Amino acid sequence: MKTREFGPESAVDRGRVAVVTGADSNYFWLLEGAVESLRSAKERYGFELVVLDFGLTDEEKAVLHDVHDAKVVTAPWIVDVPEHHKTRRNLAFGARCTLPDLLPGIDVFLWFDSDGWVQDDVFYERYIEAAWEGRLAIVREEEEAYPFDWPLMRWNLGNQILGFGLFLGTRVYLSPAINNGFFAAKADHPVWKCWRRRFESAVRRSGKIIMDQHSLKAAIALDRIPTTYLGGELNWICSRGRPVYDPVRKCFCLPYPPYTKIAVMHLAGHDKDCRRQLICVDGGNYETALTYRQRTAPPTRSVAEPLPVPSTSHPLN
Repeated sequence: MKTREFGPESAVDRGRVAVVTGADSNYFWLLEGAVESLRSAKERYGFELVVLDFGLTDEEKAVLHDVHDAKVVTAPWIVDVPEHHKTRRNLAFGARCTLPDLLPGIDVFLWFDSDGWVQDDVFYERYIEAAWEGRLAIVREEEEAYPFDWPLMRWNLGNQILGFGLFLGTRVYLSPAINNGFFAAKADHPVWKCWRRRFESAVRRSGKIIMDQHSLKAAIALDRIPTTYLGGELNWICSRGRPVYDPVRKCFCLPYPPYTKIAVMHLAGHDKDCRRQLICVDGGNYETALTYRQRTAPPTRSVAEPLPVPSTSHPLN
């Protein structure tokens, strides 16, 4: 019988579900926004919130525990990689493929990057439903609003060849692009063993620790693990495709009709806190940050006020 270490079973999910995230002190300001945005879903679904400590201070860990009701876990190195890679911060790359070992007794894991935040609690149902069906739930990093990015493609191909060799690396590269900032799987899913084996091998072969996403992609492509690809609104990468704003629904949306509400905003990449010019679906532009705590809505217009002419530089035009 499994030992309960985090809390009671969730009646909604037929077992124990943990939403797991992690950060160091440099990302704490984003981490707080992420866990705040999860509060509504946590109250609704009763999952357990776990934060992996990649270099947090005692004060930050106390805030997570006392204010946000999160269990903070200082994870050990489990994967077999060269010793010089085994820093606390590098656990951000090495810990995700070992979640069932780090957190025994959990039935389903949902990884949630600390630079993301929830706009619609439906994200939880979509990820967890696929996981309970015995599949890895993940989002493809392939969207019509994401422009062609040659430097990113070259970086991916180069690392995948370094990590897996010319033939297998090319096969991995040609498989569907993924983003492992958000994913869900049962504790007994084959992804964990396949991912860990591919990660350890890729790190030793390439000499790079940043092989976590590449090795998960290799596990999907080469080991053919059961996978469900979810829609882009469940992990929208704002640096690759700027969202639009719907002032009626008061939410950020996909930048093409029918302007689906984005469930998870992901601030992957650089300039996470910079302000951006967005377009509204009813016309006009406004400037806002996209972080959970700094985001703003556009100024309210009078009904009689004519709509501004949208910027011709935006992909909606």
